[in-house]
Amino acid sequence: MPKTMDLETATESTFAKAVTRFVVPVLLVVIGSLITWLITDVRGNQVQQQQEMQALTLKVERVDSKVELMNSKVDNGLIWRISELERRLQTVESAARTP
Repeated sequence: MPKTMDLETATESTFAKAVTRFVVPVLLVVIGSLITWLITDVRGNQVQQQQEMQALTLKVERVDSKVELMNSKVDNGLIWRISELERRLQTVESAARTP
């Protein structure tokens, strides 16, 4: 029996050595490659999202400037209209005062 135990121990030891020498490094390389690929993909997505955000920010700024322009045009139109109504009201008031 002692010889079989030594043979089993030697076999397990040889198998363990083979696993640690060949399988573990291959697994580490595969895992490292996957992690590198994932990090590269994430960074690429971040760059793409930053570019999209910059484009959207530019579009929002354009819309803001157009809205400001429209507001100033509406304000100018309203001021002109109020001035015209005041002028007409003064004309009517002055016509009512004169007999």
